[in-house]
Amino acid sequence: MARIQDGSGRGFEAAVDDTNRLLVESVALSIREEAVLDGASFELGGLVTLTGTAETAVIFVENQQDRTIVLDRFEFSSPESTGGTSDAMLLTLYTGPSAITNSTPGGVGNANFGSALAIPVDVQLGNGSTSAVTGGSAFGSSYVRLVGQSMFNGPWAVPRGNTFALTATPPAGNTSLPFTVRVLTHLERGQ
Repeated sequence: MARIQDGSGRGFEAAVDDTNRLLVESVALSIREEAVLDGASFELGGLVTLTGTAETAVIFVENQQDRTIVLDRFEFSSPESTGGTSDAMLLTLYTGPSAITNSTPGGVGNANFGSALAIPVDVQLGNGSTSAVTGGSAFGSSYVRLVGQSMFNGPWAVPRGNTFALTATPPAGNTSLPFTVRVLTHLERGQ
């Protein structure tokens, strides 16, 4: 078996077998896994306790940076509703809203715990009862089961200056429903 030396002087070699095939090793990573390793993957969200039965804004996100944010997945978890008459609630995704009312800042964390890279986004969480989406268009809705974890899988792209929001409509009779929302994101490559 022949060996080919790395011309850069770093000492790497490649092997060629007796049929003149170059022997290589490769590792396949998803784009999200690569972004996590590079410190370019983030989780946005927090906990909102839904205290009524009306459609309520849960999270609002505005991309305030030059690079496009790719939404990989929405993850939701909740216990059983106090007073709720069913085991499901309706979630609606909005594109292009200008804000949500009665909100507080939400959490933003880098998925690479050793990275200091921050992401300039505005993340707001609703107050659980009177928060509403201002403007925008409903992109889609889906029922999710309570007591456990549910997901919406993307990808969706959010270019600079663009926004999205998510609302939840709890089951009839609900008086208290802790609801955690996590948005798993990464920065678009090559920008």
